[in-house]
Amino acid sequence: MNIRQEKFCEHIAAGESGTAAYLKAGFKVSRSVARANAHRMLAKADIGAKVAELRKTETKSNILSRDAKRRMLAGIILDPAAKMSDRLRAIEIDSRLAGHFAPDQVTVETGPKTLEAVRERVRHLVSVLSRQIAPRGDANGHSIGNGNGNGHAAGLSRWNPANSEPPA
Repeated sequence: MNIRQEKFCEHIAAGESGTAAYLKAGFKVSRSVARANAHRMLAKADIGAKVAELRKTETKSNILSRDAKRRMLAGIILDPAAKMSDRLRAIEIDSRLAGHFAPDQVTVETGPKTLEAVRERVRHLVSVLSRQIAPRGDANGHSIGNGNGNGHAAGLSRWNPANSEPPA
């Protein structure tokens, strides 16, 4: 079972609908596709067993069910004597329990666009470095450059940063 399938099982065991659990597990599909895929996934024996196991341990370890927690939070939210900060915090927690927040996700792009961006960045850095590194001279101690003492980029033509060390 992969990580997304395990997250799907956790969301199902926590009382989410199949569609919501599928999307919250990190699958990037439309709601209609999520509904169909969740139905197929719930039909698998290993998924059903994992959900049953999670529900069994959840009921043993939780003192209050999700519904009981939400009822308590509703009481705080609707209580006019409660401090505003407590009421707002209760609204936030209730919203999280209800699944109103998007799951925390990190999206990593891979593929040709990313590889080309890395290559372009390397080309830019090599260009900048080649302008900053002044040539130190040839083997006889003579300076390499254009005659004005500033050095010249042509002096670095012997150095390929991908193949060797800079000239000494």
